[in-house]
Amino acid sequence: MSRVIAIALMYLVSISDTNSGQASACNLGPRLNCYCSFVESVGKYSVDCSGLRFDGGPIGTLEIVNPGGRDIYRITFRDSGVTDIVENAFDNMPNLFSLNLRDNQITAFPANAMRRLQLVEEIDLSYNYLTDIPNDTMDHMTSLRDFEAQGNRLTTIGSNAFIGQSSSLQEIDFKYNQLTGIPDAVKTLSALRILDMSYNTFSPSNLPSGIFNNMNALTSLDLQTTYILNIDPQAFVGLESSVDRIVVANNNLTTLERCTFEKLTALTTLWVDSNPFVCGCELAWLERFFASWPVWRQARCRPVSGGSEVNITDFVSQNCGGYQPPACP
Repeated sequence: MSRVIAIALMYLVSISDTNSGQASACNLGPRLNCYCSFVESVGKYSVDCSGLRFDGGPIGTLEIVNPGGRDIYRITFRDSGVTDIVENAFDNMPNLFSLNLRDNQITAFPANAMRRLQLVEEIDLSYNYLTDIPNDTMDHMTSLRDFEAQGNRLTTIGSNAFIGQSSSLQEIDFKYNQLTGIPDAVKTLSALRILDMSYNTFSPSNLPSGIFNNMNALTSLDLQTTYILNIDPQAFVGLESSVDRIVVANNNLTTLERCTFEKLTALTTLWVDSNPFVCGCELAWLERFFASWPVWRQARCRPVSGGSEVNITDFVSQNCGGYQPPACP
């Protein structure tokens, strides 16, 4: 059975095993950290307990005790072996602004504990073992701006998972998970500015028409390595005046239609490298983005007649002088 460890937020962390009632030994050594660092600013405390260990083992189930009633606005338990969080862990932290539980072993979304967080704006659950984010678990977090959950095992995001954040949530990072497309819960987030869905496996492997229609504030979209085969010409409707960065690198695209991107007037960065493009002058419109491609981001294409791949920049300059693209519908 996992031990429930009560962490008292004092300058020296007091660790007790609540199953036995005995204090756990904290043997200081090069790989053991028995202290939390504190930073105070105008009566508010930032607490960092990253790497906390006792008896050479992980924390297990986390319970946080704040007997002095300190105003904790930021708390970090990174790489501390946390597997679960008790329901009342954050009861004495009504003003908590930022919660970082990155690099732990949490297997289930800590819904009950999270319900205590009314004012939190930043949550980082990256690199845990989460498989889903259930419905209605964060509906009270109406101030949440940044949600990080990269590097988990997420397969399911409840359709109402972000129902309380439609006008507050600005950044979501879901990269390195097992999601099969843009979650329905994300499509309603009208304030979202940054969405990273890279390194997931989309199925079906296409971006359908109107998928971003309600995300009018989106400025950065990362779909790298999502195995996309096709982008519908109307996929980016709704992003015409907002999105300035799109990454569709390392997918299975053989061409990119100019008209799909023509109306994205704010777009300045488009990374398309590592796709199996077929050379053709219909790619000439990408010339407006050539200057923004770093050397390591140079996109290549394979000539129709066969042979080795060439840089799209070189193909266009050598073969597409005077080319007039067809009008967009």
